[in-house]
Amino acid sequence: MLFASKDSACHTTLKSSFIWDALLIPAMFVVVFSISSFFNLSEQFTKWAAHHESTLNIDELPLATLAMLAATVWFSWKRWMEIRSLLKQNHTLLQHATRMQENERRKIAQDLHDELGQYLNAIRLESASLKSISSRDEKAQAIASRISEHASHAYQMAKQLMYRLRPTALDDLGLNAALNHLISTWQSSSATPSNNQCIYRLEVIGDIDHMPEDLTIDVYRIIQECLTNAARHAFAQQIDINIKASHQQLSVQIKDDGIGFNTQLSNKGLGIAGMRERVETHFGSFQLTSKIGQGCKLTIAIPMANT
Repeated sequence: MLFASKDSACHTTLKSSFIWDALLIPAMFVVVFSISSFFNLSEQFTKWAAHHESTLNIDELPLATLAMLAATVWFSWKRWMEIRSLLKQNHTLLQHATRMQENERRKIAQDLHDELGQYLNAIRLESASLKSISSRDEKAQAIASRISEHASHAYQMAKQLMYRLRPTALDDLGLNAALNHLISTWQSSSATPSNNQCIYRLEVIGDIDHMPEDLTIDVYRIIQECLTNAARHAFAQQIDINIKASHQQLSVQIKDDGIGFNTQLSNKGLGIAGMRERVETHFGSFQLTSKIGQGCKLTIAIPMANT
């Protein structure tokens, strides 16, 4: 199971609603035609119209109906254009929000590196000096050693936090190297005596190191979210990540052999919703399939012409 949340049910519900709405049109046609044929409504209306033609001007009804139909079409077209405009604005706002979020993460990571890292290194140096000064005092030596160990541990934790906020490899070496580092980190963390080691496999076809920055970050964050949730909930033995990049389209497929889940069940988690929003900001398609006991597969396709 790749994801903790199962809020893909929302997308499935919308798709199901669209199908039912599409089926409703021919169903209404059949119902109206059947009732009209059974009661012979057309012939009765003709008789009624002939009887009241002089008083009600029934012959003007077709022209008025045509005018009303044209007005309805015009009204629907105006509402459709407004919806398209609102969707475009929504995409722009999502891109702006994502960009602001990543800029803030970058700033926090830089501040952690410049401020916290500096003081933790200073503590380590001070503890080393304390050890050399009190070389004959075993208690002071032990305290200085513990201080140095705590500072080293805090520094390593800060480095991991900085990398999660903004991986340096993403800026310095590109997406390919950043993904390889991310996968190697999960690979090494899964190789513990208490866990069954999971095999992570990454296949990249094409150049993914020269894509627009927004798309690069979103692809990295999507894969990062998948691996994080897989590590927590999947119980998978193998996770495959396949990326294909061309001038026309970027395709990403993430598949595991974990326990799977029922995509029809709703969940309050934001993992899937967040990934879908990142894909939709690039006008891409998002497809998630999973069954209990049969793993999970996420397929993403993003047209490069829109990036």
